Amino acid sequence: MLINTGTSKLSLIIEGADKSEVILLLHGGPGVPDYLGEVAGILSDRFKTVRFDQRGVGNSRSKNEEYEIVQYLSDIDSILDHLRVDQVHIFGHSWGGLLAQLWAANNQEKVKSLFLCSPSSGAGKVWETMEKEVMNYNKEKTTSMEWASMGLNSLLGIMGLNYGYRNVFKQVWKNYFLIPSEAPDASKAWLAGINAKAVNKTRKSVVANDNNILNHKLNGFNAPVTVTFGKYDIYGESKNLVQERFLNSTQTVFYNAGHLPWIQDKESFSLVVNKFYGVANKNG
Repeated sequence: MLINTGTSKLSLIIEGADKSEVILLLHGGPGVPDYLGEVAGILSDRFKTVRFDQRGVGNSRSKNEEYEIVQYLSDIDSILDHLRVDQVHIFGHSWGGLLAQLWAANNQEKVKSLFLCSPSSGAGKVWETMEKEVMNYNKEKTTSMEWASMGLNSLLGIMGLNYGYRNVFKQVWKNYFLIPSEAPDASKAWLAGINAKAVNKTRKSVVANDNNILNHKLNGFNAPVTVTFGKYDIYGESKNLVQERFLNSTQTVFYNAGHLPWIQDKESFSLVVNKFYGVANKNG
């Protein structure tokens, strides 16, 4: 399904359409397409799950070629307006976890629950700190030749060449796994949907934002929240900021997983997700 937001055309996948409770899934990146089909599959027998390619990636388009945070948040508003949904459960992974927090901070009355799976910690200087942690993680996971290749391709991506970032994320996907040389390859269709302009412009907007506003607005957040990370996740100490932001949340570490727990520890992930949404649904 394609919906027109005015500044973008967003490609949505809706499953479990006969269910009244809606879970909106926000994928990571920025600048890459959706990959949360397996997560939706765990939930779509009981909920209406809605996932989509964010603006400018995959099958979605950004009409104005702008990638300010405010436009990402407006896209979420447009999706909920299209679905005629007043309240929603939000699931956010990685960058999508930060986007979920930013949207929830401005729409607390609309959030039935918030599931933050390996979420990015914040904007501004916090984002830059997180980037350094992720860079160190990737350096440790690669050979010297692979690391040099990532550096060269990152430079090409910064110059606006899509294939540069596509090559970077091809390696990054492998690095998400405990033994990269044994990891499954990233989907070719997924890699083809990566957009350098979306990566670069979104990063610029995130760095320019003030993280203190996020902390202030989420102080005293009342909806059910769970925060999860993998034992060998991509983040360092920055992840503590999310855990401290939601002190009353349920917090889980997947000891057999990294950044992709629904793939790396599916049984534990399914248990946590089903338990959380069972409670959140009753409370909602």
